[in-house]
Amino acid sequence: AINIIKSKTNCKLIYKLHDFFAICQSYTLLDYLGNYCEIPDDLDKCKKCLLSHKGDFTNFVHKADINIWRKYHNKLLLNSDEILVFSNSSKKLLEKVYSDISDKIEVRPHSMPVYMKSIYVPEYKEKVIIGFLGAMGFQKGSAIIESLIEYASKENLLFEFVLIGEIDREINNNIFTVTGKYQNVVPGKIEGRQI
Repeated sequence: AINIIKSKTNCKLIYKLHDFFAICQSYTLLDYLGNYCEIPDDLDKCKKCLLSHKGDFTNFVHKADINIWRKYHNKLLLNSDEILVFSNSSKKLLEKVYSDISDKIEVRPHSMPVYMKSIYVPEYKEKVIIGFLGAMGFQKGSAIIESLIEYASKENLLFEFVLIGEIDREINNNIFTVTGKYQNVVPGKIEGRQI
């Protein structure tokens, strides 16, 4: 079907690797225990892992057989004109599973804006606000965020943490604020009030 669409529309198919969905339904490559799986060669391990997995992907992806999953993704990758990855490590992970696509892979790292050349401030005298953006689950580091907050609080550091989004755990600490999930607002009104 991909080749038919490409030939009829004369378009190019570019696959951009932003997660590892092509390798596994557990797109962060965390196993059912929450550890990096290292992409086992033994697919029986993958099958058992997926059956026991409670990751967020289970809400929207059927736990398909890993062989079928990779067969269809391999077809997609082989039919892609270009596969863009953003690091050499991502390239190696993709090649570990799909050795026949190496010639299509281009490593193109994300660029750092000029104004962000330095994000480390060795000495600070005023409160530093550290922000997080998005829905923070275990795979995105919610446990790390929790430990950072605990450490900063215990050491009386001049830090405040703000999460613009949601988190999968309750963190009760006066140096941590959660704004909540983004909501569309009708222009001119917030919670029924005119603005």
